[in-house]
Amino acid sequence: MVFAALDWGLGHATRSVPLLRHIQQKGCQLSIAASGAIAELLHNECPGAEFLDLPGYGITYPGQGRSFRAHIVRQGPSILAAIRRERDWLARAMPERRWDLILSDNRYGFTHPDVPSAIITHQLRVISGYGTTADDLLRKFLYTYINRFTECWVPDLTGDPNLAGMLSHPTQLPKARTRYLGLLSRLNPEPVQEGVDLLVLLSGPEPQRTLLENTLLPQIRNKSGRNVLVRGLPGTSALPDNPGKVQVHNHLPSTELSTLIAGAKAMVCRPGYSTLMDLIRLGKSAVLVPTPGQTEQEYLAERAGGFGWFPQLEQDGLVLDTALQMLGHSVPPPFSGDFDHFKKVVDAFVV
Repeated sequence: MVFAALDWGLGHATRSVPLLRHIQQKGCQLSIAASGAIAELLHNECPGAEFLDLPGYGITYPGQGRSFRAHIVRQGPSILAAIRRERDWLARAMPERRWDLILSDNRYGFTHPDVPSAIITHQLRVISGYGTTADDLLRKFLYTYINRFTECWVPDLTGDPNLAGMLSHPTQLPKARTRYLGLLSRLNPEPVQEGVDLLVLLSGPEPQRTLLENTLLPQIRNKSGRNVLVRGLPGTSALPDNPGKVQVHNHLPSTELSTLIAGAKAMVCRPGYSTLMDLIRLGKSAVLVPTPGQTEQEYLAERAGGFGWFPQLEQDGLVLDTALQMLGHSVPPPFSGDFDHFKKVVDAFVV
């Protein structure tokens, strides 16, 4: 089997880790097509896999949230070119490698007409920010790519309640066989060891990742207690100047991250979909700070906040002490999810 994940942050790779590990445990020879931070992360999580260089989409965020949508639209031609390149890459590699299965996490061109393939996506309906007509047109456009895959795997619960709402449960499903995986997380509950007073998890493309770090780090720097910042930068060795009392990690393996989260008294993070699944897996709450202008994160944060599951605050003007006060009013989501349900889907596909 060959696997590739979208490089829009690390979440598409991290949520696929349990699937990839299960595939390896089944004795399947796994090739991973990746580069940069995605390759670095998966090297650590999936030992024994073969790695091949496949460039990512290189999607960037603007410095100002109000220009996010226009910025992404301007990148449309380069995204379509990347989809064509990955399709051509796979076509060139197939005669030599002869993979018998293909797995893609949100890489729409990573399929082949002669080989069974599955695409992982929780966004069967994309919120464009330009209204429902634009959303419907975008959904139809994406379905033309999704329907080239044999199956479409959705990391969410089948019924209600569920995590992604209308994103993962649209009124119309793709023609490709659509299967719900349940929730996915590479993390496992770990015994609480040394407690952490505050844990900040950063993620996502630049420059917004750095902008949030620059907003929070000065506010954490001299706080009492044990405070930890995980920057979401695998493969990076340089640390920020003058972190003060803050313990800083560029990246952590699954077990260490699980232990930190389990012992955290308070957390701040992005509402990336994979991060939300990790929080539910470990039974933790956190203050969610959506990436400005990113409609998916804004929707997920608003949905979770509306149910009282996770409090949310905007990045602009974020005051850490205000954020932490909100944590005491959150309630856990009304579902724990079946984090092993995906194995049934994988087992039916990898025979």
